[in-house]
Amino acid sequence: MAQRSTADGLMQSTAEAETLGRASEHKESHESNASDDVKIDAVEILGDWLSQMELTDEKYLRAAPAFRVVECGGRILKQKSRADFAHSTAVKQINKFISHSWQASARSKYMALLVFYNGKAAVVMGFLVAAATMIFFMFDFLPGFMSYAEGGPERKYLGPWCISLGTLMFLLILLFRRPRDLIFLDRLCINQYDEREKSLGVLSLGACLKHSKKIMILWDETFCHRLWCIFELAAFLKTHENTELLAQPLDLTDFLVWKFILNTLVYGGGLVVPYSTNLSDNMFPVLIFIFATCAQCWLVTRIFVCFSQGSEAIQKQLSGFTFAGAQCYCCCANHQTPDGKDIPCDRRVMQQCIQHWFGSVEEFEKVVQTRAKDAFKKHLGGHFCPFWWLAASEIPVLWQQMDVAASRLYERDAHGAIGRIVLGLSVQLLTGPTVFATIILLLRWKPCRGLPLKLLAMALCLCLVFGIHTLFRALFQSLGELSGSLIFAGSFLLPTIILWHVSAYKS
Repeated sequence: MAQRSTADGLMQSTAEAETLGRASEHKESHESNASDDVKIDAVEILGDWLSQMELTDEKYLRAAPAFRVVECGGRILKQKSRADFAHSTAVKQINKFISHSWQASARSKYMALLVFYNGKAAVVMGFLVAAATMIFFMFDFLPGFMSYAEGGPERKYLGPWCISLGTLMFLLILLFRRPRDLIFLDRLCINQYDEREKSLGVLSLGACLKHSKKIMILWDETFCHRLWCIFELAAFLKTHENTELLAQPLDLTDFLVWKFILNTLVYGGGLVVPYSTNLSDNMFPVLIFIFATCAQCWLVTRIFVCFSQGSEAIQKQLSGFTFAGAQCYCCCANHQTPDGKDIPCDRRVMQQCIQHWFGSVEEFEKVVQTRAKDAFKKHLGGHFCPFWWLAASEIPVLWQQMDVAASRLYERDAHGAIGRIVLGLSVQLLTGPTVFATIILLLRWKPCRGLPLKLLAMALCLCLVFGIHTLFRALFQSLGELSGSLIFAGSFLLPTIILWHVSAYKS
């Protein structure tokens, strides 16, 4: 209690040395009118208090439901409001502490949280709706149109309902599901409009981390360079030696979201545009298909390049992490406000905490370079992209093939329907990851930073896509849809396993 009295006294005696109040934004600053000697004492007292991870008051251990962060398009990540603090309540334990840099893109953080909390439910519900739609179409409850499916000589009764309604349900669940996981986000759980409350809330930051079950790191290239992000990581590593870190790289989320959008547009359009007329009489649909595929491969190559560079950046930042590389507002401003008043140094406070927890700054750096790096790889896999997340971004192709399967069931062709489902699963789980692993190997062998190398990656992507398309068409025509799809799946099983393991980052 003596230290708490000291902290409270400090807050009262140095009117604007509620200095750490800006920490909840990880960038803002407060003024200090104290003398040099008082400031030195203030730094020591605050560092000592934070290092002990104690609450200034139990009411400052707060959390809010996760949906408060993702509602209204992630408004809270873009701007703060006086009503935000009222959405959090005092708790005994926090499920997840959200650690992030306020310099990172608010849109990317919003999408990362949406995918983390709602992505799995969105995929499952989208699949269930697509499956129900397939049955409704089979019994003629949904309308269709006559199409030269797959360019064949016979018109087939077809409808794009599985991919349309599956995607619609996916988006509804992704955007509007309200996850209730109790999380800590600084803007929600620290009062931003009462300076004393704000300061006392920040002084309880270490205790909030100690009472958090897990930490979720919304990683971007600025994370390792923000001092308060490093403090949060250090405090969690100190108090949770056997707890894994939940890493959500923002580049990965952007990659998966764009890949899903492109797959939906290409495969959804493929049901209507390429095969709406007989290809032997009209080459226009073929040209549209080729153009769409080239555009898709170009865009896919670009997002692959961004993802590959982001993955490389994570590797380099974790392997070469140093405390000295972290930045804070006070040091960048030379410890003075624009009107010339002094600002206490956050770096000294953080350094005192880290030395207290780990013995030395160097030892903390080793912990980040080893344990944090291993935790990232354990959570995300050797590609920094979990296999099932990648497969989820490919689910539009399964929905498309479910539409074709519904057409076969409408004609009472059970073998053809099964063949189409097998083909959809093969593309989703085998050929999609094969293309991913192959392009990642190329980018890692010689990173694509110039236009010629991007064109090379695009050419490889085109060859793979057209090669895969030609293979399954040939198998279908010679062996039938069921046998052809089974042989197609079997031919890619071993190469996919090998390429997936070969292309993974090695420790």
